[in-house]
Amino acid sequence: MRPLIATKMNSKNIVFNEDKLHENSSYWLTLEVKLPNGTRGWTAYQFETVATPSGGTCDATQLGKATLGISLNISCTGWKDEHKPLIFEFYHVHNLEDGTSSHLLSHSVMPFSVVQIPEFAAGEVEVKAVIINSLGSRAETYFRVGVSIKLGHGACFFSASTMLLSSIAASMYDCTQLPCLLDA
Repeated sequence: MRPLIATKMNSKNIVFNEDKLHENSSYWLTLEVKLPNGTRGWTAYQFETVATPSGGTCDATQLGKATLGISLNISCTGWKDEHKPLIFEFYHVHNLEDGTSSHLLSHSVMPFSVVQIPEFAAGEVEVKAVIINSLGSRAETYFRVGVSIKLGHGACFFSASTMLLSSIAASMYDCTQLPCLLDA
């Protein structure tokens, strides 16, 4: 059991090393004590670890070019966990020269969000979705979204008020449902 524990033997607390306990598992911990006078004692404690949210997917589509960059509609579906509510965090992942950096775009109990990503060259955007249950257990998934700075005919461009109202109505931001301005 020693390699699992991060605390010293004489500590009144116990901390397990990260990633040593399996999720959704039951453990039985027994502690035996021998005092300097020879008295012995023991105690046992059973505990269970929490499972992470599972069974879902996340993806995103580009809605249009925004004033300061692009708009993405990020959505997650199918995530299950008995410890509700689930919280959905969406991050824009940057690969920098000195490492990878993530910037929080949205934090909500809603499994979808319209976000703005600053201007950059066309290509792909990497997004990280973190799904967290009410006990703090989390699952992470990464995905890439193909984006374009100049969108073709029929692309949607939304005002902030249209996106806010649509978000409240839980719309999926489909061009057939919302007003679009077609570029020439």
